[in-house]
Amino acid sequence: MFDRRSSVLMLGLAACGEPGVPLERVTKAWAVETGIRAADAITGTLVLAGLASELCILARVVPGEWADPEILPISDALHEALGAPWVHGVESASGGSVMVTLADVSIAGRTGQWLRFSMLTGDTTVQFDFDPLVADDDVGDETAQLEGFGHTSVSVGKDCSPEIAVVTGQALWVDLDGRSHDIKIPADSGLGTDLIFGGGVPWLPDSGALSWEAKIDGQQRSMLTESGVEIRMDDAGDARWPVTIYGPDWIGTGLILIAP
Repeated sequence: MFDRRSSVLMLGLAACGEPGVPLERVTKAWAVETGIRAADAITGTLVLAGLASELCILARVVPGEWADPEILPISDALHEALGAPWVHGVESASGGSVMVTLADVSIAGRTGQWLRFSMLTGDTTVQFDFDPLVADDDVGDETAQLEGFGHTSVSVGKDCSPEIAVVTGQALWVDLDGRSHDIKIPADSGLGTDLIFGGGVPWLPDSGALSWEAKIDGQQRSMLTESGVEIRMDDAGDARWPVTIYGPDWIGTGLILIAP
């Protein structure tokens, strides 16, 4: 996982309570910490949403014809973003779904892990359920015995195409400190549409918003992104997404780094 979280740039801050430099400094520190903590979970969710989008398109074009490949038939960019994993197994599951297991996956700040997911094509959507699993040398490839560190469930509109794929869902991630991160797509029905993919970078949405929530240092903190149309790329090819961060009695705004 390409990790440059320390370069998260917080642009503007506001806090409820008495004004003053000490309060502003504390609020800024909380906001910066929140952005760093949230980056891996949000990036991991976007990578899996991008994967679901590409597999939805593949299911429409060549349904049932990619069984048991060594490498998933996805874009090179997305393959690298996932750590260049290989396919450990593909099998049919109950109800017509397909179960896939990937090895050597990099996701949400962890490298060399496993990813098991199912794909089920319905009348109007293709449903994906992703379970990242912690690699354990004592267990080996017996993935049923591996501990998970999250779950992501997303659906993609069945009319997906290379130009547009509509994604909705939610994710739960457990970081290396045991902290739970909850993510919802979309953030709120009043904040716009679901995430829309179809641009040049497979894990960056063209529009739509998501929300994030976790408990940090005893504070329940949350985050709302702006629309994906506001995502900006820098000269190094990294993406930054404008966000608003909420603490118990303070608010911060800034940019969060998206760099798998």
